Amino acid sequence: MRKNTLIQTLAIGLSALFLGLSSVQAADAGIVQLIGPGSTVRSFQIDTAHVVQFGSRTQVRKASTAEAKQLKSLKATKGTLKSSSSATVSPVLRDSAGRSYGLPGGLIVTLKADVSEAEGRAQLESAGLTPDRMITPRVWVAKSPAGLETIEMANQANAKGVFADVSPNWWTRRALK
Repeated sequence: MRKNTLIQTLAIGLSALFLGLSSVQAADAGIVQLIGPGSTVRSFQIDTAHVVQFGSRTQVRKASTAEAKQLKSLKATKGTLKSSSSATVSPVLRDSAGRSYGLPGGLIVTLKADVSEAEGRAQLESAGLTPDRMITPRVWVAKSPAGLETIEMANQANAKGVFADVSPNWWTRRALK
């Protein structure tokens, strides 16, 4: 009797483990990770039902059928979302707290020390980034396309260890108080 109970318990546990693994693997397909300095990782879920449309009035809107299909096929930080309109769009990313983010393009680059404008531009260019503008002697905006490619560029720049931090120029929804 005890042997049968042990076998049944083991079978139930193993099936739950395998079912759990398959659901985790399926969920991971829509997860994007930003790997920062010191290998800190922030994970974001791709919302396959919505996009952020940038323009004179930036808004989160329901994804068209074609956009939703594209969102489901995006792999990690690879792939570009093409909109049926001429507007720039980004997938909506949600963090673990459920906050929404968009990627309008651009990287926020924090240098390791305050430098002159010429030296800052040279540091960004030597790392393969295109400087856009200096915010402070230590913080810069570098050019990048809208969408998930921005996260890939930030991950690559952080992996080099040249900068204190590189992160996407996030768009977040703001509420008036």
